[in-house]
Amino acid sequence: MTSESHPRFSFIVTVFNGDAFLEETLLSFLHQTESDWEAVIVDDGSTDRTASILDRYQALDARFQVFHDTRLGRIPALNKAIGLANGAYIVINDADDISVPNRLRIQYGYLEEHPDVGMVGAFANMIDPEGNDLHEIISAPTEDKDIRCVLIRFNPFVHSTIMYRADVLRAAGNYRETFLPGFEWEMCVNIMKISHVANISQTLVAYRVHANSLTRTRNVLKRLVNVTRARWFVFREMRYPFKDFPLVFMGFTDVLPKSFVQWLRTLR
Repeated sequence: MTSESHPRFSFIVTVFNGDAFLEETLLSFLHQTESDWEAVIVDDGSTDRTASILDRYQALDARFQVFHDTRLGRIPALNKAIGLANGAYIVINDADDISVPNRLRIQYGYLEEHPDVGMVGAFANMIDPEGNDLHEIISAPTEDKDIRCVLIRFNPFVHSTIMYRADVLRAAGNYRETFLPGFEWEMCVNIMKISHVANISQTLVAYRVHANSLTRTRNVLKRLVNVTRARWFVFREMRYPFKDFPLVFMGFTDVLPKSFVQWLRTLR
């Protein structure tokens, strides 16, 4: 058990007008089997009931550290929360996702057993806005070498499942907005330059899919351009072989008719 001012874990949450789902997220922290945590929450200029919900939970439990701010934007708010965190382990949790009760214990145990790993994610199950299980698991490679192989194809981490060693994250630097919505990709690369990474093949987070999800509200063309730029960054920084260069542009298939993509795949 660490001291109150330096808890073992720091949940990191940023929220803008998230009153519909926020309480479920906060309750999932209270239900953790590990109690040595703080939750650093930046209210990013909300105009709904978010502020009052956060103030109520902070009054009930001092482990909730709430910071109300003007509208900063997702990435500046995320960096602010991380900068305010006191924990030895930084635990990302989006304001609409739910951590299972043993999440902290399992990810901490993994990092204790693997001192060369500085960042660990997990599988997630998808839920709808009402919290109903959609019976779809988001999975990815679990070992460092396999993650490095697929990184140019897709981001092999569900951001809301990630736990970092705080010293590794700070050595990697801040999140940046260069490749929105691919900002997680850039951080993955920066972490992988200085540390091994991994995923745990257990479902530790319920990932909520709804109309306001960040990845679902962006202009398709803008998203395509930024994801392609992110893949180019991965290709260059991770020194992929030239034969993998076409993968940089694989996202363009996302905007083509499915029938046309299927026809392309039949060509030899």
